[in-house]
Amino acid sequence: MRSALMLFLLFVLSALIAPIIAGPALSLSVSGATQPEESNSLKVKATLQNAGDEILRLLNDPRSVMAPEWDTNTFGIAKVDDGAAPSFAGVLVKWSPELARANNLMTILAPGQSVEFVHDLAKAYDFSRAGRGNYTIDAFDNLFTHVDASGNLVSIRATTNPTRLVITLSEKHYAGSHTSPSHRLTRRAQFLNCTDEQQDRIMSALNPAQKYAEESVNYLDAQSSSTTRYESWFGKYSPSDKQTVLGHYKGIAGANMHGFKYDCSCNRMDAFAYVYPRKFGTIYLCAQFFNAKQTGHDSRAGTLIHETLHFVKLAGTMDNAYGQKNCRALAKDYPDKARANADSHEYFAENIPHEK
Repeated sequence: MRSALMLFLLFVLSALIAPIIAGPALSLSVSGATQPEESNSLKVKATLQNAGDEILRLLNDPRSVMAPEWDTNTFGIAKVDDGAAPSFAGVLVKWSPELARANNLMTILAPGQSVEFVHDLAKAYDFSRAGRGNYTIDAFDNLFTHVDASGNLVSIRATTNPTRLVITLSEKHYAGSHTSPSHRLTRRAQFLNCTDEQQDRIMSALNPAQKYAEESVNYLDAQSSSTTRYESWFGKYSPSDKQTVLGHYKGIAGANMHGFKYDCSCNRMDAFAYVYPRKFGTIYLCAQFFNAKQTGHDSRAGTLIHETLHFVKLAGTMDNAYGQKNCRALAKDYPDKARANADSHEYFAENIPHEK
């Protein structure tokens, strides 16, 4: 009897513990020097550990701690005493999880294995207004994408441990890269590091991008109630919310993309393009932009819509979700984030598949 009771208790205990240690799991922590000594460096270290019992194949999402080379908006930073935060001065990237998977751009972690990523906050954030002081720093997004054994993309949320770092700032910590001026628009497009063929592919997308913007303005101007097309990408309809979206497209329609500067030096196979949102008029084009069709789903013209909307001067949209599936889910669950999402605007403009 006693033996049977012990076996029963062991069974119950194992059932309770198994969900905690079995399956995919991640832990994330942030650490760093309390008083940076390098003249212009504010480095922090993000440590990601496989806390489960399965091998993890994690995509190197530029929004996460796994891609420090991108200088994206990766961290939540706030001053302890008054909550002041540095302004974001890094890049926003049109990235594709599917392309990252196809090109094996991922980090593989065995159970118990950890990996460290070093980020220089001075490259992505401008501390000049927030000033010196004590800051709480943690990962802005703890959601990661795992490629399972069947090739499916599976979201995993890491457990996090916010770290309070004491940062002593001086002018050297925020002088330099953040003071670069925006591109001065010219009558003709300017090209940097672009071949003749790349220039042709850029130029062929400019007029279609302009038509996408103008068609979107005309559609929204005529809209007085909810439509399938609107709700697919921006969620529940209201006149005031529609005006917000309409204002974004009017900004693009009035912008002179023919006078932008285009830099073709990015060779990433999982990205289409990126911009510095505060540096109006310069778009950096990556390998997938030139592989894309002129118009249609995830097209060159659509990419130009996406990137132009990132500029703070026009709309200041973010990358809250990538891909049609995720953007449709965003519109349904978080319409406010959808109205501020660049891919959502691109897919509305491309309208593939066609919706009324």
